[in-house]
Amino acid sequence: MGQNLGARKPKRAYQHGMIAARLALMVMGVIALVFLVFPSVIIRIFTSDPQVVGLGALCLRIAAIEQPAIALEMVLAGALAGCRGYTAPRQ
Repeated sequence: MGQNLGARKPKRAYQHGMIAARLALMVMGVIALVFLVFPSVIIRIFTSDPQVVGLGALCLRIAAIEQPAIALEMVLAGALAGCRGYTAPRQ
């Protein structure tokens, strides 16, 4: 985004920001689905204790819910960082 804004192309910057947001949502959405569908399998990679597996699976299910929001936060924070110092051209 920063390069497009520096080139005075705010519409293109916006389009690229939206593309980045969609891609991030897709990737983190897949991760969220894996966390929802296979939490016990993932936790069993690290431990075989049934109590830990049960609690860890619950934690991964909770983490699955927050994955899309984390994706958007990361993309939007990067977009805002790219906008630092940008001033819109006068018309």
